[in-house]
Amino acid sequence: MYKALVLGNSGQLASSLRDIMNGAIFASRTGPVKIDLLNVDAIFERLSSINPDVVINAAGFTSVDKCELEKKNAYSVNGLSVREIARYCRGKKIPLIHISTDYVFDGKEGNYTEESVPNPINFYGLSKLVGDTFALSYDSSLLVRTSGVFGSSKNFPIFVLEKLSRNEKVLVLEGYYSPIFSDFLARAVLQLIGLDYKGIINVAGERISRIDLAEVIADKFGLDRSLLIPSEGKLNLAARRPYDSSLDITKAKRVLKFDFYSTRTNLEEFYNQVNKGKQY
Repeated sequence: MYKALVLGNSGQLASSLRDIMNGAIFASRTGPVKIDLLNVDAIFERLSSINPDVVINAAGFTSVDKCELEKKNAYSVNGLSVREIARYCRGKKIPLIHISTDYVFDGKEGNYTEESVPNPINFYGLSKLVGDTFALSYDSSLLVRTSGVFGSSKNFPIFVLEKLSRNEKVLVLEGYYSPIFSDFLARAVLQLIGLDYKGIINVAGERISRIDLAEVIADKFGLDRSLLIPSEGKLNLAARRPYDSSLDITKAKRVLKFDFYSTRTNLEEFYNQVNKGKQY
């Protein structure tokens, strides 16, 4: 039995990993096990004191607009901290699993493969790309690139569900991506660890527009889809968003032995969790 360290405590993926990883250590700036990714110089020593056999970096500064406004913090958490994490894992010769994002792409083409060339258009994507580069500098690393993770905390499906449940209009950002339920992403990560998979792999859902996804959510929960309104550029956001950041998941569909990708399956699980009172 290996000693796993998950960086990130309350995020969507970390919360899902907690449900299925008995005995794993979850560390964050505010959690019971402390590690502050803003304090880059202390990360190596802190990892040494925990002494894990595998590190899953599910932490990150993920607010796209805040990253645009707080560049130094975003660069430290998403970029420089990964340098120290990779340095530690390399020295100990232990696996590093690093979670990346579709926002490293500019969104001009969509359906990005593992070989597609990143070209971020906002600081969140740029800071994540820096972290990706550090992670991939270590041969025994796995970089899991994903998209639109939704689960137990604030995310687009919950935002839509909350607004529609109050009969409020929802202004929906235009564009496409590949959303995945966090429990499926967590399960995929554990499978990949078991397979000792290395390099880059896209683990995400099917390509879908945000407005189409919102309509599916409305129909699934019996809510009024007429309240859904495409943004048409009306959203006043600090950071630009890629129009089509969808990911090609052909490789993951060959490697992983379950349906982690279909919109129907993802939303069915989301629906079940909401009805259990786990999320909404």
